[in-house]
Amino acid sequence: MPTPRFAIWTFSLAMMALATGVTPAQNYPTRPVRIVTSEPGSTNDLVARLIAQGLTVSLGRQVIVDNRAIRAGEVVAGAQPDGYTLLSYGTPLWIMPFLRDNVPWDPVRDFSPVTWATSSPNILVVHPSVRVNSVSELI
Repeated sequence: MPTPRFAIWTFSLAMMALATGVTPAQNYPTRPVRIVTSEPGSTNDLVARLIAQGLTVSLGRQVIVDNRAIRAGEVVAGAQPDGYTLLSYGTPLWIMPFLRDNVPWDPVRDFSPVTWATSSPNILVVHPSVRVNSVSELI
């Protein structure tokens, strides 16, 4: 037989669970989603268009690619943080504060990474007349 203390504790937990209330999930999206990216024809643009195509199918709503070139970070940082404006950009977003004075956004403070969409290798090449076989020889 449960003790009065156990019964009171169980009753209290049940009341707290009921007091939290139930909120139905909100529909998302209820309007078009925008992916802001760099200039048309760039790798970022291609990736954004592939993502937009997939999201349009899975969300059942239009996903628009908005090319803003170097201003993409500024546009997204100034947008409402409501999940309707996404950013598809690469390394320049993270190094821009070191390259320009008075960048109106901070990549760590103003953006929340959602996924790693792509990875692209970099290659360092020199003209055959440059007689080096490694980076250390080049430097």
